[in-house]
Amino acid sequence: MRYFITVGLLFTCLFSWTQSVKKAITDSLLSTAQQYFAAFRYDSALYYYEKVLHEYRKADDKRNIATTLKGIGDAFYYQKQYNAALSALEEAIKIWKQLGAAKEIAVVQTSLGAIYMDQGNHAASRDILRQAIHTFTNLDDKNALLTAYLNLGTNDSRDGNYPMAIENYLASLKMAEALGNKKMMAYNYLNLSAANLHINELDRALENLRKSLSISGEIGDKPAMAISHLNMSLVLKSQHKFTEARRQLALAIPIFEELKDYSSLQAAQMNFGRIYEEEGDDEKALATYLAADEMMNSNATLPWLKVGNYQYIASMYNKLQQPSKARPWLEKALAIAKELNSDVVYADVYQNLSVADSLDGNYERALYNYKQHIVYKEKVFNEKNIKKAATLELQYINERKADSVKFVHQQQQLALQKEMQLASLRHEYETKQARAKSEAERQKLQQEEALKRQAIATEFKMAQLRSEQEQTQLLAHQQKQEAANKIKIQSEKNLRNLSLAGLLLIAVVGGLLFHQNQVRRKTNTTLLTLNNELDEANKIKTKFFGILSHDLRGPIVNLINFLHLQKEMPDIFDKEREAHHQKQLTESAENLLETMEAMLLWSKSQMERFAPQQKTIPVQDLFEFLQKQFHQPNINFQFHNPGQLVVRSDEDYLKTIMYNLTSNAVKALANTKNPQIVWKSHTNGSKVELSITDNGPGVHEEQLEALYNENAVVSTRHGLGLHLIRDLAKAINCRVYYQSSIEKGSVFQIIM
Repeated sequence: MRYFITVGLLFTCLFSWTQSVKKAITDSLLSTAQQYFAAFRYDSALYYYEKVLHEYRKADDKRNIATTLKGIGDAFYYQKQYNAALSALEEAIKIWKQLGAAKEIAVVQTSLGAIYMDQGNHAASRDILRQAIHTFTNLDDKNALLTAYLNLGTNDSRDGNYPMAIENYLASLKMAEALGNKKMMAYNYLNLSAANLHINELDRALENLRKSLSISGEIGDKPAMAISHLNMSLVLKSQHKFTEARRQLALAIPIFEELKDYSSLQAAQMNFGRIYEEEGDDEKALATYLAADEMMNSNATLPWLKVGNYQYIASMYNKLQQPSKARPWLEKALAIAKELNSDVVYADVYQNLSVADSLDGNYERALYNYKQHIVYKEKVFNEKNIKKAATLELQYINERKADSVKFVHQQQQLALQKEMQLASLRHEYETKQARAKSEAERQKLQQEEALKRQAIATEFKMAQLRSEQEQTQLLAHQQKQEAANKIKIQSEKNLRNLSLAGLLLIAVVGGLLFHQNQVRRKTNTTLLTLNNELDEANKIKTKFFGILSHDLRGPIVNLINFLHLQKEMPDIFDKEREAHHQKQLTESAENLLETMEAMLLWSKSQMERFAPQQKTIPVQDLFEFLQKQFHQPNINFQFHNPGQLVVRSDEDYLKTIMYNLTSNAVKALANTKNPQIVWKSHTNGSKVELSITDNGPGVHEEQLEALYNENAVVSTRHGLGLHLIRDLAKAINCRVYYQSSIEKGSVFQIIM
């Protein structure tokens, strides 16, 4: 028996020791999770928190379950996984309520307030943070209070109430300084700078950012350092110090990437776009905003950040005169504005919609949206006026009710006083009548009682008259007050109506001015385009007449001179020389005809509305076209198209280019032994290359001038064909290159 008792005690001790060791290990894992959290390694922290939570649930350790859930909720929050964070924190707060832990409830409420704020639910965030502040104030917990005030200030800032935000930040900063909490000092300076920036106090914003950066660098707080650099870039951008602003962004981005803070990375990308926009590079700004949108689609994004980027994209499309592309982004922004219920966002969206409608020429719709912009922008102002007028009316009604009650009460008091006096008098004289000894004495007493009754009635009547007189005076005063109040109320209503009318007038005038500005801008753009086209036409005319003077006038003059000479002196040449000159004359006329055809085709390519028509063309069709055009028996033509390639271009333009290159090669081979022309096709990456190779004498430098220099004035013998090739190639977005040198033949490449 003693043996079994000993063994039982041994097993009990062993079980107790095992449980103690197991709890110590679990507590150690919790400490490890908290250390990872403090080091901003949220994935690792979550891994250990989940293991710890499993053990605490098995042990039904409610306090540690709630503590672990709070850590999990905060880790999910910093990863922007709000639904998971809310789930953990709501379970934690439920457990703390069961345990009656007021402080712990308030701590969880602070975290919930931060989540509601990031989701754009500012009212819910404000309410729950104020509950937490009330609890912390009663407990005199300054460490918790400074965090709650910091979050409340951030909520006010995002809601546009910057003076209240600064007040809350300063309250938190004062506590942080008293406690020596450098981390919270850094974050308060950081948030103060953001509020300063919104109210355009740029120098003060920079001062607070430098303080934040100094403290966060001292304690190694990377998130605070990165956000300080980001906010500093915003301030420097507002001061038009763009190079320095980019440098600050370059310092912030690697830290955000290390921390996997995708929302801040998106904000940094958007700020790059703002810088490009300020510099006037709208195309680059738009590309940057679109890149930010792609980042937002790949990662969780704060709604207020997303709606801001939508607005930037829409604004850029409006500036680039592309309202149809702006409108879908504004529709997305409007949907988020409805979720956030933000009058500020509504005002901005309707303003951009007004611009888009005006660019589309829908001025009626533009005016409607501009009015909506004004309505939302001034909504708070109008609500204040309405409330003020309603308060005056309610105050007047209550005063009237109070005066009426006072008068009725006074009349009731007088009547009661009269009845009491008469009752007392009746009792007095009934006693005296009972004691009277003779009839004469009783009659005398009756007369005295009648006189006193008359006196009481007279006094009551006088008091009643005085009360009525006071009431009359009071009514007269009330009527005056009523008239004054009506005037005051009417003034408030008139002010409201005048404000609305003024706003509508401003909207109408603004819409008209905006319309006039857009019309003027379109007119100026049209004039500028026409001027550019006219300038280009003048350049073309100059080149054209330069060619005409050089290549048409000379041959025609020679022809005329030869004809005059033959007419006036027919016997000057013998038959052999006459045949030679006639051959030269025929060749000159043929060259002149070829020159005119080339110039007409080139001129046609320069004409307005002579636009290329893109389509898919088999390369084999192009080679067959050339085979039909050229029948020189002494030239060896070869065509190589091993891949049976196709190109996408204008068929006529491309055929003309290839024809001219082949024609030039044929001319170049006039005095070449064993002449050869080879056309080849092959691919180079995503591009198709067509090349023509001949074994002629090559091309002189002055001939190539026409291929690369648009201002060159050239002749048919020195590059009119190349001049035509260059302009046609430019029209169909392909490039023509020359390879080789004198005495080594020529290679021309067409790259598409």
